[in-house]
Amino acid sequence: MMRLIESSGSRLASNNSGVSLVRIVGTCLLSAVLTACSGGSGGGSGGDDEAADNSPATNPSLVANGAGSSCSVEEINRWVNERMRDTYIYYDQVPVLNLDEYDAPEQLVRDLRVFPDIYSSLVDQVSDEDVIANSNVTRFGFWLQQASDGRQHFASISGNSPMERAGIQRGDELLAINSIPLAEVTDEQWLEFIVGEPGEELTTIFTVRSGVSTETDYIVTKTTYTESTVPVFGTYEQTNNEVGYLQVTAFRGTTAAEIDNAVAFLADAGISELILDLRYNGGGFTAVARQLASQIAGPSFISEVYSRRVFNDKYSQFDLDLFIEPQATNLELSRLVVLTTGSTASASETLTNGLSPLIDVVVIGSRTEGKPFTSVAQDFCGKRLHAMSSLTTNGANQSVLGGLIPTCEVVDDFLAPTDSINDALTGAAFNYIQTGFCPNVRSYQPPESHRRG
Repeated sequence: MMRLIESSGSRLASNNSGVSLVRIVGTCLLSAVLTACSGGSGGGSGGDDEAADNSPATNPSLVANGAGSSCSVEEINRWVNERMRDTYIYYDQVPVLNLDEYDAPEQLVRDLRVFPDIYSSLVDQVSDEDVIANSNVTRFGFWLQQASDGRQHFASISGNSPMERAGIQRGDELLAINSIPLAEVTDEQWLEFIVGEPGEELTTIFTVRSGVSTETDYIVTKTTYTESTVPVFGTYEQTNNEVGYLQVTAFRGTTAAEIDNAVAFLADAGISELILDLRYNGGGFTAVARQLASQIAGPSFISEVYSRRVFNDKYSQFDLDLFIEPQATNLELSRLVVLTTGSTASASETLTNGLSPLIDVVVIGSRTEGKPFTSVAQDFCGKRLHAMSSLTTNGANQSVLGGLIPTCEVVDDFLAPTDSINDALTGAAFNYIQTGFCPNVRSYQPPESHRRG
């Protein structure tokens, strides 16, 4: 038997394994979540902002917002150059460049970066704030990827997106767009049908096949929506113990309240094992990730070091340890199974790495991206600089540089909903929980090319 609590339009993924899931679709709770958590968290960074009141970027003597400035390209270039030579973690290795040669400050930041930093960037302040603080995005809400069967499947469907509301799920195969077979869609047609102009409302017909079912046409309109970053959570019905599943796709300003709702459900269910799905989580607010880590570990680990942040030698007075903190609701798990891919980065790596010295952390999937940096937003003339300002380790001084190596190497194959144990990663995690053994390494390697919409 399988019970499902779902939002309207959601479809139940087939599951022939005999394992059933009480599946909560996170978008059911989104309106309540936003009422409880409207606006940002921390300093509003699109990177990994935590302790915004204790960092060089927020030192009153260093902050500039462009007031009284003409905000010319030359002024922005000068400001970027100054910031990268001051608060940046590799400030003393920044190359000397001719600022007059740069018409785009964004390119200047990229050329000022010092390897292994490939993350420092300059973005639009308002757009960045709208996404990282409020989770407002404008798109159809999908990621398309060639799967192990050689066909194009939806690897991810954004929570609360037009695609999810239409009923399309991860694992479904895309056959055609506006009646044109997918293989025949040109780049120009993709731009016309999927990307469009900024602010343009597009209505597109997606021809989709789900499993062995017949083809279905979905008429979907691209809109601005508030993305759920905790799109699915629930428990698997078993006889011996309760295994929970929790997917977190980003750590944003809206995520904290979404996590609270999910953790409360899982705690009431009395789970003893948790599959935490971070396979596509590229990071966000480290404070929100630390909240979840604290809820997973529980009160026995309060005041244990979760992560350490080290700034450059000009700002070493801002170095700090961050601790597991008290939470209203806790899971108190002795083991955590985390699902990862190369898209798992930053705050999600910090969470996995931070819990490793405290509880048994089992990583299922592939090596993570390996981003050991954190940043705090610096704003000037409508631009937001995310200069990597500190290096992060866990309490055992272990960095994620080079990526976290999985306990069980399993390749994501995009053929089933992420919470289904027919999914390669989730199935391997469930098997590990039951047997303690890793499956054989999967040989399929997905191509790097993919499309988002």
